Amino acid sequence: MLAASPEAHAFEDTLMVDYLYTARQKSLFSPGPERQKSLFSPGPERQESVFNPGPERQESVFNPDPVRAAMFSAVLPGMGQIYNRKYWKVPIVYAGFAGLTWYTVFAHEQFVRYRTALDFRMDGNPETIDEFAGDFRYTQDVLTRFRDYYRRQRDRTVIWTALFYAITIIDATVDAHLFEFDVSDDLGMQIGPSFQGADYSLSGKNGQFGMGVRFRINF
Repeated sequence: MLAASPEAHAFEDTLMVDYLYTARQKSLFSPGPERQKSLFSPGPERQESVFNPGPERQESVFNPDPVRAAMFSAVLPGMGQIYNRKYWKVPIVYAGFAGLTWYTVFAHEQFVRYRTALDFRMDGNPETIDEFAGDFRYTQDVLTRFRDYYRRQRDRTVIWTALFYAITIIDATVDAHLFEFDVSDDLGMQIGPSFQGADYSLSGKNGQFGMGVRFRINF
C-alpha cells in the first residue's frame, strides 16, 4: 500500500476545519423551522394577552357618572359637557351665556337712561334738563313706556339666564345617563299578527284557535 504524503493529510485537515466552521455558522444564524416558529409566531397565550385585554384593561373604558356631571356643570357651566366628552356643546353653552349677559346689561343701561330722563323732567327744577328735552317725540308718557319696557326686558333676561343655567345642568346629567345608550339601526318596533293554531288535547277534544297582535321591540 502507498502511504499518504504529509501534504495530503494537511489538505484533508483543512477541508474538515472548513466544513465544521460552515456547519457551525449555519446552526447559529439560520435557525430551524421550530426556532423560527417560536421567534416569529407567538403562541396562543401571547396572542390572547395582546389581542384580548383582561378585565383590568376593559374596566378602563370611560363611563361618566351623572351626579359628578351635574356637580361639574353647576360649579362651572360647560364643565359637565367637557366631563362627558361632548366638547362641541361647550361653545354653545358659552355663546348662550354671553348673549344673555350682553342683553341683560344693555336692557339695564337703557332702563337707567330713560328713568333718569323721566326723573329730570318730573323734578320741577329748570336747571336739570334731560337728554331728550329737544325732541318733541319723547314726551313724558313715551319716556315712561320705554322705562317700563326695558325694566321688564332686563328682569325677563335674568330669568332666561337662570333657566339656561338649569338646562346646562340637566343636559350634562342626561348625557351621562345615556352615554352608553344604543342608538344603532337595530332599534325599532315591529307589529304583526299572531295566530294560535288548533290542536288536540289529551281528552281528544279539539283545542282553541286564537288571533292576536304581536309587538316586537329591538333595543
